Amino acid sequence: MVRVVSCHHFVSQDVFLSENEPTAFCGAQDKLLVSTVQHAVDVHDLDARGNVLHSFPTVDVVKQIIYCEAGNYVATIENKISWHRSLISYVRIYFKWWIDSNNQPLKVRIAGCAPIYDNSHSSIKTLEMVELPLEKPALCISSCNKTSTLAHSNNCSRTDICENYFACMSDKAIHIFKIACENEDANTSEAVSTNLVIDSELCDENFVEWKFESCTSNGTSDKVWDEHLKSRLHPKSFPINLHFNAIDKANEIFSSKEACELYGPLLTLRGCPVDIRLDSKTFEMFPGIPSNIFAVTLLFRQFVFQERNSKLSALQFVPFYKLEVLQEGLADPLNAAAFKLENTSFVLPWLNLTSSPASSLKAIGCFFSTLQEGFLYNLTNKTQFVSCYNYTSTLKGVVLDCSLLHALTETGLETYTVHLPHSVFQELENVDDKKNIVPKPEDAVCLLGLRPFLGVDYLVKSDTHLVLVSSVEDSVSNTEPDGGIGSSRKPEISSPLTYYHLLSEAHMILRTQIFFENHDKEIETSYRKSCLMLGDYFICNDPIQKLNSIPYYHLSQLSTENIIKRLLDFRHQLKLANVFQCLVFYMDSILFDQNPSPVLSLSQSAADSILSAYSEESPEMLWKVILCSNFEGYKLDKTILMLKRRLTNKRHPLSPISNAADTTALDYLLIQKGSSDAAQNMIMSLAKTDLVTIMASIDNKLWNGMNLTNFGKFLKQTRPDAFIELLLTYIEAKKFQVQEILQILQSESPNTDLHSVPLLKEFLEAILSDKSLSKHVDSSVLNLLVKIYLKRLLGYKEKSAASLSNTLSNSMGSFTLFLDLELHG
Repeated sequence: MVRVVSCHHFVSQDVFLSENEPTAFCGAQDKLLVSTVQHAVDVHDLDARGNVLHSFPTVDVVKQIIYCEAGNYVATIENKISWHRSLISYVRIYFKWWIDSNNQPLKVRIAGCAPIYDNSHSSIKTLEMVELPLEKPALCISSCNKTSTLAHSNNCSRTDICENYFACMSDKAIHIFKIACENEDANTSEAVSTNLVIDSELCDENFVEWKFESCTSNGTSDKVWDEHLKSRLHPKSFPINLHFNAIDKANEIFSSKEACELYGPLLTLRGCPVDIRLDSKTFEMFPGIPSNIFAVTLLFRQFVFQERNSKLSALQFVPFYKLEVLQEGLADPLNAAAFKLENTSFVLPWLNLTSSPASSLKAIGCFFSTLQEGFLYNLTNKTQFVSCYNYTSTLKGVVLDCSLLHALTETGLETYTVHLPHSVFQELENVDDKKNIVPKPEDAVCLLGLRPFLGVDYLVKSDTHLVLVSSVEDSVSNTEPDGGIGSSRKPEISSPLTYYHLLSEAHMILRTQIFFENHDKEIETSYRKSCLMLGDYFICNDPIQKLNSIPYYHLSQLSTENIIKRLLDFRHQLKLANVFQCLVFYMDSILFDQNPSPVLSLSQSAADSILSAYSEESPEMLWKVILCSNFEGYKLDKTILMLKRRLTNKRHPLSPISNAADTTALDYLLIQKGSSDAAQNMIMSLAKTDLVTIMASIDNKLWNGMNLTNFGKFLKQTRPDAFIELLLTYIEAKKFQVQEILQILQSESPNTDLHSVPLLKEFLEAILSDKSLSKHVDSSVLNLLVKIYLKRLLGYKEKSAASLSNTLSNSMGSFTLFLDLELHG
């Protein structure tokens, strides 16, 4: 499905002519290279309305021309008619092409031959040509703009290369694979371990050594092998069928008359093998390169066309590189210093194969096309189909970047949005749909513009321009914007889905540019604004997916206070229903995150509205907001009333654990209010197990470092049984050591004798009576308990003696008084 959105996506249009008949074209940053029948290449400056800066000669007529940004060279396929009227092709590379070589000799050499060094100053400004000695004529060439590697094909109509990724295409099939290696050290250790396993298996009397080569052998050896198997295996084991899933998958049979599509990774592909051979000089230049290099097929797709003229016609990798700063002097090839390029060292052609990868490649996709439709795949971690593009008419040429696809058809220029970043960001970022979200790749792509250009034959792309080439009388150049995107904040009420598609496409273009390319504050501001607008869209127009607004609000980096105010304004001003559900979802992501935010400084009205939202949409979470978060500023009386209504609701009775949670939260609020008597009566009604479960989840309300809070002291005094059980769970969970608990109990009563410390004796008795915990307790704990017993015993004896002496003295006093009375009687 394609959604059509008319959008003016070009900022200017220039028209210029070529004096000579062109044969091939390519873009070179902001330049256009045009090869002509005059054995020359004209360099046009697209930023100066296509003016010709200079020209440099070629040996023969150019059939294909490409520019490599990393190597800063121009490579060509040139054709020449031999004396025998046969066509001969050459692959030639031109260095220092940006220097005006008028009246200067062309320095020529063959690749692989030692160059003739010329130390004169004039040689630095001399155009150089290197010819590749090929056994067979090349049909196409391609270069890697990261490693400057050049690839040529002898039997493929098109090829492309990006570091260790290769794509080869014929008229009806596409094969994409990457070059991988295996560490020799790993092989050695694996071989050693394999030998050990085999030696142990040989001792097994039931071991059978299966010789796979016997399947293709003939003669008496088969009979010998069959007899050998029958002597080892049970008769009921025949016939023997061995199935290896990897081999079966890799060797799927496909016919040239049937369409098929195979996803990798596959090491072998029947009917389309890949043989890699390294030249011996490669190991001399790169001694660290692994010797065991092989190909891994990522995608093989074969088409069956009903029409004779149909074929595959376009192929391009779409790499995503980490943001890098260009080296000074190499930003423009015309301003590059020659002496810097001469000092450039050799670079390993496959950066991803080194032990410490120097590649900044973060993701990669591949696009190929027939004359009627294009196909886009994501190859980053696994092969994934992203989207399909159906053109309005027959394709003439297509180019694409990370965000836009430009297709030149018989009716004009069509520009589509590219959903490859949608798929890539799913793998590069932690997309949890809570604090980060990405538009779905399955969403319909947008046709941004369909501009009629009649008589145009070629489409060429530079860094900032699209060039449409027709006949000499009708040459048109279009300029593409640098990425600035403007959009209205107010959605189109008549077509909100169209508004969403356009806004999400703009959002992803900005997001891709920020993540992978250079950006300024204006682009980043536009990106944050697009996140905010997408969040507003889901709140206002999509009741089913309204929760998607929250991660977009997080991406906008708007302050928490402003986001809460924004949501509350939607509820009060626009009278939107279910905004409280979005508010609860947002607050959950803020309050209960792994790294919770500090205490929110909200107004009392906003804090009360948040608690009202929880009470309405998620009442079971109300106790967590009070006890398990840093949320403050709400009105105590109103919150107490909410909890009391929930506890006394007879229509919806609570479970014991929910009742304990809400009661504990209510007690916490009553303690803050100063109503300790009411809190004490309520906490005494809870079962110990339920209370301990809740207490174990509210550490931040019970402890302030190693000291108890007021609420913690209240629970300790009111429910000592539950508090001791909580301390045991701490030790079992290894939150505290036994000695730390002892220090905490003693620090709560610093001026009290050891045997009089509250709960100290009860804690020691509980831990020693627990079989699982007593095993890990040393003798000092038992000694401490014995000391407490002795202290208490001595204290008891002293009290008993004192009370006995007091009793005796009182008795003697009475007796004396009695005697005195007798004497005086």
